[in-house]
Amino acid sequence: MFDGDTTAKFRIRETDRGYFFEKTDQRGVNFDWVELSRKGAAWVDLSIPYPPSAGPGGPFGIVGMVCPVDAHNTGVFFWRYRKFEDWQRDSWRFLYKTLIEKRH
Repeated sequence: MFDGDTTAKFRIRETDRGYFFEKTDQRGVNFDWVELSRKGAAWVDLSIPYPPSAGPGGPFGIVGMVCPVDAHNTGVFFWRYRKFEDWQRDSWRFLYKTLIEKRH
């Protein structure tokens, strides 16, 4: 974990479509949870709280989806998202491309 308590406690919480792997004793630092879906297509959703210095928007999200190619290969695709509107979208894209993308 990049920032915060490196000894945070985690739990696995079952849901009707998969489970959450989440922190129990720390929120708003590094990442709070990852959701894994086991229904239909396999996918994960990860939420990363970003500080105000990372630009406009709320938490930074990443969705990963597994796509089998053949019996021995699989492709994994990642979508990154953050909620914002209008000029803030342009500001975020600039910050992401010039500073933040290297971390991911």
